[in-house]
Amino acid sequence: MRHGDLLGDSGDAIADEDTVLLIDGAHHQAPVLRHKEILALMSRGVRVIGAAGIGALRAAEMDQFGMMGVGEIYTAYARGEIEGDDEVAVGQRSDGDHRAVSWPLVNLRYALQLAERDGGILGPGAAAGLLKAFRTVYYPRRTTAAVLSVCRRHAARRFGSWLRRWHSRTPHFADLKRLDALEALRTATSGLQPRPASPEPAASPQWWDAVHLWSTHFAVQEIDRRLAYQQLFDPDFKRVWLTYLDHRSRHPGSGDGPGMTLAERMAQLTSSQAAELDECLPAYAVFHPPVDLTDPSTLEQLLGRETATARATIAHYAAGSEETGYAREFFPEAIKDSLAYRILLGLWRVPEHEANSEAWARGFQGTHHAIATLKPFLAGFLHDAHHPRRDYGSGQR
Repeated sequence: MRHGDLLGDSGDAIADEDTVLLIDGAHHQAPVLRHKEILALMSRGVRVIGAAGIGALRAAEMDQFGMMGVGEIYTAYARGEIEGDDEVAVGQRSDGDHRAVSWPLVNLRYALQLAERDGGILGPGAAAGLLKAFRTVYYPRRTTAAVLSVCRRHAARRFGSWLRRWHSRTPHFADLKRLDALEALRTATSGLQPRPASPEPAASPQWWDAVHLWSTHFAVQEIDRRLAYQQLFDPDFKRVWLTYLDHRSRHPGSGDGPGMTLAERMAQLTSSQAAELDECLPAYAVFHPPVDLTDPSTLEQLLGRETATARATIAHYAAGSEETGYAREFFPEAIKDSLAYRILLGLWRVPEHEANSEAWARGFQGTHHAIATLKPFLAGFLHDAHHPRRDYGSGQR
């Protein structure tokens, strides 16, 4: 689970009577799941349960608002016995494999507790010292080899051997996160309801208004990304943009004067300029109405050619491939403008002297705007150019 998964298109797929079970989430390679995303779901009546990882932490932070926490890790967070996401964070491989390659502190603490019960494994006070030493190891580097190295340095070889022996026999040995996750799954399927939210947040319309505004803002960001994809990759988007300009000319916003055909508006706007330049100026050069992405008619005009495959590709480009992890540690700002510009010319199949006009004809504010818009898509686009995944169809990629 990562930032945005509960809103936008994914959030639309969650019905009001559904239950969302939050276990773990992306942390290092992607923005973490935010509290307001959970609040937005609960404001619709969706039941949200958290356990094990980021789910346990968010439940401890938000149980007063109606989120349900399950398991020992949640209880420890709620009681203040542990704090911080380092307790549950783990490292993962860079190829998109979601299996943990390091030990979370909660599991190591649980292993120490088991060892203390198995008499003679640890001396008096040794567990506290080892846990402190484990905490100093950066979480993605807290591998089994690193844990055993810490044991050797702190004269706890017996515990290290005991841990390695049990872990080789039972891969899920001392996996408290897994135990809590299974308990949460049983709870989610049992129909058990979370305890009621405290009355104070429910009585504050300003609070839920803020949640609504925030979720709406996120939804607009999603639509903006979809529009950007069409502007960049749809070979026929110039016609789409011209149709939109004509629609806006016929149906102007409040205070923008009377409606008229695009031809009439162009004659009104360009008569003096055209006479001076002795040429006919294109509509996109002089008519720049604002784009309201919350307006259904605007979305119908600009996204009418969008396909399900295009939307799937947008998500693939924006989030990074789960199979290959190609977009991890990727920063669009680091891409050189010259590289993005060359790719843009190839996409649009125009010579360099026509690039700026092409950008304006697609609704951009020139080539610099188009280049900046292209960069966040480039990791996925370049990856798929060398490792084709599917037929994107309709000339769109």
